[in-house]
Amino acid sequence: MLSQTREKDLSKMMSKILRHTPEDFGVVLDPEDGTCSISTLLAAIQAQSRWLWVKQEDIEQVVRNSDKQRFEIKADRIKARYGHSHDKIQYAPGNPPAILYHGTNMRHCHSF
Repeated sequence: MLSQTREKDLSKMMSKILRHTPEDFGVVLDPEDGTCSISTLLAAIQAQSRWLWVKQEDIEQVVRNSDKQRFEIKADRIKARYGHSHDKIQYAPGNPPAILYHGTNMRHCHSF
């Protein structure tokens, strides 16, 4: 069982790899769903000398305990749930309503 400090640090490392710069760690995310195998993530983490101690159970603990549910594991694959350019979000086309509203802070409204 990881201490809270180690768990938080590992969570940040996982986010860096899965959300921000996977290419810097030799990780290729699936272009369809943004996943990679857990073993790929583990190898990328362990390749950094500071992280040799990490085991798959540690990754699973981070996923399980994440209060914001930052990661998701399905079968043997893992992904960051909140991605940047790596997530392909697809919405069904729709028709906008007759009236649209936009919430703008009053300090940005100059015509009132």
